[in-house]
Amino acid sequence: MLRRVLGVAAGMAAAIIVIIIAQMMMSRFVDPLSPEMMQDKAKLREWVAAMPASANIILVLGYIAGSFVGGFTAAKVANKGDAFLPALMVGIALLGAGVVNFFVTMPGSPIWTIALSLLCYIPFALLGRKIAD
Repeated sequence: MLRRVLGVAAGMAAAIIVIIIAQMMMSRFVDPLSPEMMQDKAKLREWVAAMPASANIILVLGYIAGSFVGGFTAAKVANKGDAFLPALMVGIALLGAGVVNFFVTMPGSPIWTIALSLLCYIPFALLGRKIAD
């Protein structure tokens, strides 16, 4: 049981690190957010809507890679026999974070970005688990 809990924690940490790296790479295509943009929802929505497709592609690829690495890490830490649930939990947690990100924190993303991102978390976390076995 403890290994499964540690697997979820390690998987989430690994996923977040990969996603942060992808977001840092995305900054080559968009100007960083200013503190005033973070406070003004209308300006934030404009900034998100103005992101080029290349930035959105990097973002989606970062979510895919983060999900995969998170599921892989969760499976490795949890043990092979008990790996499904920890990897699934990582995928579900990332999906929840993605919903909050797209609809509450950073609204205004293109529909294709939202759809691809939300559809990738669980399958790629489980793929990471399968590869870890």
